[in-house]
Amino acid sequence: MMRSAGRQPYVCWQCLSRKEAGQHVALNARKGRVATLSTLASSPASSPASRPIRQWVNTLRLSHERRQGLSTSTSVLRKKTPEISDEALEDFALPLPQDLQHLQDSQPSGKKSKRSAQPSIRQRLKQWEAENPEPFNSIPSDFALPGRSINVLTSKRSDHMLEMGDIDKDNATVQIDDQDLIDTQVTPRVQAGDLLELTSEDWNIGVLAVCLGSFNGIDHFYAVTGKWFASTNAKSSFIVKNFITDPADLQPVIDALPSTVGDMSVMHELQKLRAGPTREHGAGLITKMLEFQNASQQIYHNNLERLSSPSRHIPEEEQLMTLGEIAGFLLPPKLKQSSTGFPPEALYAVYTVLLFEDAFFHSLGQGTAGPSSIIFHVTAGSDRENVARVERMVRDYYSFELLDRKSRREHDRLEPVLKQARLAIDHSRKMREWSSHGMLGPTTRVLPASTYSWSQDALTVISVMHMWAASDAFPRSSTYQWIGAAVLRALRRYQDAEVLDATVGWTFLQEIGWLMPWEIHARHSLRLPGLQVNRAGGLLPSPEEQQPAELAEDVLAPLRHDFSASTVYCIDAPNAKEIDDGVSLERTDKEGEYWIHVHIADPTSRIRPDSPLAKRAALMTQTSYLPGHVDKMISDEAVVEEFSLAPGRPSLTFSARLNEEGTLLDHKVTPGRIGDVVYITPQDVAAAVGPVDAGIPKVEAPDVVLEVGTPPSAEDEAPTRKMTKPDELSEQNVKDLEILSKLAAAIHKIRVQKGGVPIFLPSPNASFSLENARIEHTPSGFLACTNDPYISVKYSVSGGLHPIVDDLMGTANQIAALWCYERGIPIPYRTNLLAAQNEEALRAYTQDVIYPQLIAGKQPSLDQMRTLRNLLGGHDVAATPTFIYTMGVDIYTKATSPLRRYSDLLVHWQIQAALLEEHKRRGGSQSLVTRKFDKYNLKPPMDDKQAARLGLPFTASHLEDKVFPSLRVRERHAKNLGNFEGRQELILQALVRAWRFGEGPKGQVPEKFTYTVISAQHSCVRGKLDYFDLWAEIDLENLAAFSLIRDMRAGDVLTVELADVNVHMRKIVVKPVEFVQRGPERRRVLAEEEQEQEQEEGEGEEEEYIDVGHEVLQPEER
Repeated sequence: MMRSAGRQPYVCWQCLSRKEAGQHVALNARKGRVATLSTLASSPASSPASRPIRQWVNTLRLSHERRQGLSTSTSVLRKKTPEISDEALEDFALPLPQDLQHLQDSQPSGKKSKRSAQPSIRQRLKQWEAENPEPFNSIPSDFALPGRSINVLTSKRSDHMLEMGDIDKDNATVQIDDQDLIDTQVTPRVQAGDLLELTSEDWNIGVLAVCLGSFNGIDHFYAVTGKWFASTNAKSSFIVKNFITDPADLQPVIDALPSTVGDMSVMHELQKLRAGPTREHGAGLITKMLEFQNASQQIYHNNLERLSSPSRHIPEEEQLMTLGEIAGFLLPPKLKQSSTGFPPEALYAVYTVLLFEDAFFHSLGQGTAGPSSIIFHVTAGSDRENVARVERMVRDYYSFELLDRKSRREHDRLEPVLKQARLAIDHSRKMREWSSHGMLGPTTRVLPASTYSWSQDALTVISVMHMWAASDAFPRSSTYQWIGAAVLRALRRYQDAEVLDATVGWTFLQEIGWLMPWEIHARHSLRLPGLQVNRAGGLLPSPEEQQPAELAEDVLAPLRHDFSASTVYCIDAPNAKEIDDGVSLERTDKEGEYWIHVHIADPTSRIRPDSPLAKRAALMTQTSYLPGHVDKMISDEAVVEEFSLAPGRPSLTFSARLNEEGTLLDHKVTPGRIGDVVYITPQDVAAAVGPVDAGIPKVEAPDVVLEVGTPPSAEDEAPTRKMTKPDELSEQNVKDLEILSKLAAAIHKIRVQKGGVPIFLPSPNASFSLENARIEHTPSGFLACTNDPYISVKYSVSGGLHPIVDDLMGTANQIAALWCYERGIPIPYRTNLLAAQNEEALRAYTQDVIYPQLIAGKQPSLDQMRTLRNLLGGHDVAATPTFIYTMGVDIYTKATSPLRRYSDLLVHWQIQAALLEEHKRRGGSQSLVTRKFDKYNLKPPMDDKQAARLGLPFTASHLEDKVFPSLRVRERHAKNLGNFEGRQELILQALVRAWRFGEGPKGQVPEKFTYTVISAQHSCVRGKLDYFDLWAEIDLENLAAFSLIRDMRAGDVLTVELADVNVHMRKIVVKPVEFVQRGPERRRVLAEEEQEQEQEEGEGEEEEYIDVGHEVLQPEER
């Protein structure tokens, strides 16, 4: 059609295309220009009426091709560019705009155009539409839906264009579902006075802002651009704590806030109205932020040579590095401050440079030690080279005509790769159907595995496609997004895809056999250096793992106490392989008081902190229990067997003296050796001792099951040891277990009284079996997968196995933390950063809002959980402790699973060194205790020099600077993989197989669901289904015929149908059918009817007011 760009009109070349619906217009690989233009030359005849248009189009095409470098001479153009025929132009005979009408009027009047005798373009289009009743594929918007790639080449945005909706992404899944104290959020809580960079994940732009504080669960910020922001879920990877130290500097801006109500819809409306503090209100803050920004820019300019190419100056291997470590390679040492390293301004200069190379430097979040603790995943140099190599291959493929003969032979390398891939795709589609749901369909027939030989170029292209679609190496705003899409377009196998995005790239990798059809995206996207994913499942063993583990002599042998007089009860499932905890009871000479001994496996007594086994454990961080992909932290079964609890095995024993009310009277830590052991399941303990009143409310799990595939055989896995049944217990055993159960129940009640979570609600869980699936490795290293795994989804109760296990193991962890704190020993304490200062508010909020809902079996709302997290400050790991409110404990660490968690190994190594030092001092009679515990006056650990004198393997600074940054990232990885993203993908795989491909029992997936709206902002509505508590979206396309997005309310209950399920993106899209119940009416800012009424009454000249939550604000206050 005719368009106008400024004063120069032009014809949109896409309108000349006669492509089929859904087909992409692409550059011709061999001709080097738009293919559809040449197809219009169907006849040499021409009409005078169309000649000026034809000349204009040819001139435009010449100009376009010269700009693109597609032709260099007029002779080449004449040889390779045919004329556009009159018949072709008749099809597009559009009325010219007025400023070009002279072109039409200048034609000789004696010759009439055929146009008058033919239907108009509108009639032709209507006729074509009737003959081709296919759905219209709209051009993707520059503002893509969540998870989609966006247009950053023609739609640039600046920091002045950053809006509230760009930073407030409503995609968190905050909930209380366990006690692991690992926060999946990567941003530490910000407080009033902190400086941070507000960032947009979509556009890769950021702006410096100062936090004004949190009001009613919403954080408020004032940016250097003079704009006010509010957010419940703002993410930032760069935070400078206490940037503004004087509260008086913040007060003028806080006083000018247009509202502090806890409703984000109101905040969005107010920002649209340009409400908020003015630049005059924030002049002082803007000045300080500009000074910071200018100082950072000056450092950048002074070190331009190294900062302009950071990849050249950083080690080539893939690794995790802190911002402080990266700055050490890029900045001169003279910029360092004596005690704190590089100043924040210097770190910000490096940080902004790394964000421009976001495909190779991926920020994973900031720790508690300031900007220097921001940790980055650094891509390997070989991967960076592969990306550059494939980018050249793809560019040469689409610009073939520009190359001379020699270069063509040298650079025409993509076409053979495409031919190989097409053969593999076609072979796959004979067995499995391709789908747009981010996974392939189930097996329909079994054929012999393909024996294609893949070239080195092909493997290079596949590795880059893997980076794009599996590893998520390229952010949504990255310019490298085009590479994968261009390869998919050249394959000509994905015409049915709406958009050639990473989801299609994921299915391409599955179709060629690079990935399994049931692969879990999260296994690859949560990248961890040093751990290589095995594409057939699990992780590939490291070279160290393939060698027999070397164990040292037991360093604690002289200190071990003989516990053979006590019976140790190991309570676990019969097929558990890592028996790392047990408990025994010792009666005292005082009635009603007992010693509880929690015996923990003691691998650190023979595994040194610098051994290959320890380094591998540091990389793994903890055992991953993702169904189908269980990866053990210590993979050597002989080592696990050596340290699993059994008669005569060593233990590190944490002992608590308790009364019958559960009060802790005394504690100690003792290296020991156990004797008699009873292995028993939690269910048999409950059968032996009967019900125990621990004050835990009973909540029934929903009876919903989703099942696909052939169930595995019913034979139970053989027990790994002799299990004791209830009728095999002695009378003394039963009495011991009864007392232990009562003491554990008493401990639980105390913790609930101190703020501990009273109950964990059931949550959906997936079981997975590959018994009936087959994975065959081809000679080229690819995978041929036939049949499909069994997946069963049902609700399970979160929490532990039995009060004896849950509460007594928690007591052991508490004792380990208390024992180390009294001696000033730095260990990874588990912390709630703001719990101490918000204790009273936490108590009121949990007792009045959160816990009553949990007890009633209802999950609190997302806003309520965010408020709770704001009060807690999130969970973290630090060398200085805080009390853990949601567990009801004053101090806490993890020490009871050293065969499964690296943090527990760290605690054991530190305790071991302290025990040895105390033993040296007068035969153990002199303790290292230097202070008493006071939860309101918690002190930092001993300094590094003292720690070195005592022989501790880890100092506080080493833990904070070297160990904890990686530990945080790897623990979050394990939790996301096992508890959130990995589990969700398994559930969605089962849902697609049942809903889309009809697997499993009929009727297990309802035709309609009940849907509760959580939020209605930005480009979609988000809410939850009444089906495994799954999150789902209503996009604008499905909402269009139902309601305006502004009319949707949080709390609306709807009936919906499934519209799409994308396993790769972990996203469900639903289509609304009808309202069941309307939520509370949204607050409105200056209602339109009130405006109209004022105008009708002649009051328009009076001052205008905005009513928000009963706050009256005058215009100058906006």
